[in-house]
Amino acid sequence: PAPVTDDDIQQRVQDAAGELCCEVQFLDDGAICLEDYAGQYYFEQYDFRENARLAIRMLRCELCYVAGDCPDELDNWSEAGLNALAEWEKSGHQ
Repeated sequence: PAPVTDDDIQQRVQDAAGELCCEVQFLDDGAICLEDYAGQYYFEQYDFRENARLAIRMLRCELCYVAGDCPDELDNWSEAGLNALAEWEKSGHQ
């Protein structure tokens, strides 16, 4: 289901980031910073919900890369992490 509250959105971003071993920081004014082995990625142009949507979209791209690069490790994915990476636009909550 789509996240409803800011706490739900924050948990979703944390779960998605954790699935891919990324650190996440929630900054002032709804900004989000993701950090992985390659660098830091800031999402700060929009409101908190849209920044979260963009952060998760980037994590989905990383998921596709990792799953394609390491297909034998699919058993390592968690249900919570994969659910957090699922789209929420189709639920009608935007």
